[in-house]
Amino acid sequence: MSTLAALKQEITSVAKKYLGVKEIPLNQGFYDKVFEAKARRAGFVNGYAWCMITVEVILIEAIENIERRLAVDLSLLKKETQSEITPSTIQTWNNFRESTYWERTDTPEPGCIVIFVNTANRATGHAGIVEKVLSNGFFKSIEGNSNTTGSREGNEIVPKNRLIRDRDNKNLDVLGFIRLKDF
Repeated sequence: MSTLAALKQEITSVAKKYLGVKEIPLNQGFYDKVFEAKARRAGFVNGYAWCMITVEVILIEAIENIERRLAVDLSLLKKETQSEITPSTIQTWNNFRESTYWERTDTPEPGCIVIFVNTANRATGHAGIVEKVLSNGFFKSIEGNSNTTGSREGNEIVPKNRLIRDRDNKNLDVLGFIRLKDF
């Protein structure tokens, strides 16, 4: 298996590991203190929406796991990932416009980032990790700061089945996906 394939698989594995992590109400931290420490290293502060922070925690952990497991140097990928991701989903989307290791696309694949835009306020959005592509135009994602009803202001990390061309799902449209380039 190539490093790229192993990394994509590891991203989805790490994402699944965090299913069920819950926030302390009003975005005041997390009951899972290991996740909280990683989220704070990624830039989380009390009161922040944390869906994009969850994505960064998952990606960095997966990169570090593959570096150890395959004895490869992914430090430049890790550095770029950390520098491009911000707590803002829309800013993160814009940051990945020109990237060495990542590319924006309209097509989901396992291990990529999904970015949603809030139809009521296009400066805000939501994010997750694509676990798998399903049939009939759906994909399964793992999303932080969500809930089982699909809110972008939830209280835990949950799996969601979403339409690729979703329009007006709880005021969220799929803006696009960010996937790893071949390297």
